[in-house]
Amino acid sequence: MGPPPGKLFIVRCPGRHDYGEMITTMLLRPHSHRPWAQALRMQPRVVDATREDALQNLHEELRKPSADASRCSGVIISGSAASAYDTLSWVVLLKALIPQWHALGVKLIGLCFGHQVIAAALGGEVRRNSVGFTVGPRPITFTGPGREHLQKLLGHLPVSPPEVPEALQLWYVHQDHVTDLPPALQPLGGGRVPVLGAFSETVLTFQGHPEFNTEAVVGSCGALKERGCIPPEASPEVGTARATEADTTGPAVAVGAIAGLLLS
Repeated sequence: MGPPPGKLFIVRCPGRHDYGEMITTMLLRPHSHRPWAQALRMQPRVVDATREDALQNLHEELRKPSADASRCSGVIISGSAASAYDTLSWVVLLKALIPQWHALGVKLIGLCFGHQVIAAALGGEVRRNSVGFTVGPRPITFTGPGREHLQKLLGHLPVSPPEVPEALQLWYVHQDHVTDLPPALQPLGGGRVPVLGAFSETVLTFQGHPEFNTEAVVGSCGALKERGCIPPEASPEVGTARATEADTTGPAVAVGAIAGLLLS
């Protein structure tokens, strides 16, 4: 039978996409790039971040002793059109709860906005990038410790893990970025500014979108053009080799590491 299912919560933040559905598909639906999906045996519960009562209920759930201490709860915080420095009430509450979840040993996973809000909540700094939006596939080189950590997480998978490359190719759609990490986190890669993501023993974040595919990025790009955020001629490099890698091998490594953290 194996171990009982662990608790998995997806904090769905407001944005253009249904992040709850996208993250569930990314992590748990069997696919050639996700051979571990059935091993997770988790039934994710999607929590609407804009409902403060739902966030408080999640907090109370996370404070309960787990039925199996070896299967800690995991919380995945999605992307969002909001900013980690916004004064929206739900953002303020989420930032107040994250340090408490971290202190409880909850496994925290952040994607794009999730990466930023976790860093900000734990004492880091998030700012708007003065050069504007980044849209498209980007290969970001790992730090030595970051690459080693991902390989360790992949070792928790019940299948032969993929090899962690020197650089990870993911889709990026963002303007805000983490300029300084809190002391509790180390950079996954990207030099002084941790543009790839961050990690600790219980935290794993990515600035990019392993849950995205070409279709999602094209939609986001079109919406940004309509709002005048990026020029009409801007292209997310659809159809290129980099785009293909951002659709396949890059997410396989990133999502495999997320699964490995949840299984560890």
